[in-house]
Amino acid sequence: MAFKTLKLNESPSAHISRGTDLNTKATTVVQTNNGNGSFAPASTKTNYQVFAVGGGAGGGGWRAGGGGAGGAVFFEGVRFNTTGNISIGGGGGGANSGQFLNGGNGGTTSINSVQRFTDQSNNKNTLSNISVSGGGHGGGQGQSGGSGGCGGGSGSSNTSTPTGNIGGNGAPRQNSNEYNGGGGGGMGSDLTGDNGGYGGGDGFAFKSVNYAAGGGQAGYYGSGGGGNVGNTNVGGNGGCSPQNGQSYGAGGGSRKNDCSNNSGGHGHYGRMLILKYEEPSLAGNVSPVKRVKKL
Repeated sequence: MAFKTLKLNESPSAHISRGTDLNTKATTVVQTNNGNGSFAPASTKTNYQVFAVGGGAGGGGWRAGGGGAGGAVFFEGVRFNTTGNISIGGGGGGANSGQFLNGGNGGTTSINSVQRFTDQSNNKNTLSNISVSGGGHGGGQGQSGGSGGCGGGSGSSNTSTPTGNIGGNGAPRQNSNEYNGGGGGGMGSDLTGDNGGYGGGDGFAFKSVNYAAGGGQAGYYGSGGGGNVGNTNVGGNGGCSPQNGQSYGAGGGSRKNDCSNNSGGHGHYGRMLILKYEEPSLAGNVSPVKRVKKL
């Protein structure tokens, strides 16, 4: 699946132009963080790319909404003043078995000690840190979902539409007669955001890894599936045994009302990749030079 664009709510001038396929860029991953850590740049003049995903949110309990996916950002031409401290957003916990309980919000992913980045117009912009929000919680019965990187679904009997400040919005209740909550929002395959519905909003793939799909809702009679990436389920399914988010930044599914003491699904923690642009090697592409005998 093509990786087309990343929206940057905090710094609109920094986002990659729509239609850009980042998977075709000649980048090499120099460091991967699935937990807190640090990054030491080779120098203060070395340019990097930073890809970050916030933690997915937990699903609500009892006819509830699915957890929203974490937001995602991509910065180019990033330089660091010194070693940067990395914080990876944790996944939000699923709601306990109580009827009106919300899931937990996903955590923020960030790195500091940033000196600058280069926007799509090749302008250099000062920036002290890069951060992206986690997903908004799935709402319990009658409760609103939370706003975040992607919004969480609202519980049954609630008509609010929680906002995704980078990705998709959470859905309001889906059917008043069936007491269905709404699905959590996802980042979408083209990263313009995919709103939740009966199921969670879809996520995306980058460098063969799936990210940021929303969790599915649950109701009195039925439940929705978590969001997908292609044909792969990534967000947690809602139901009697709601699933946790299945990959980085994915939201957890919510719990049906007629199940015994099952909590909502937990959101999955976020991730950060530090990448470095490398010029294509000329080795093997240069014809051998013939030595000419001097007369």
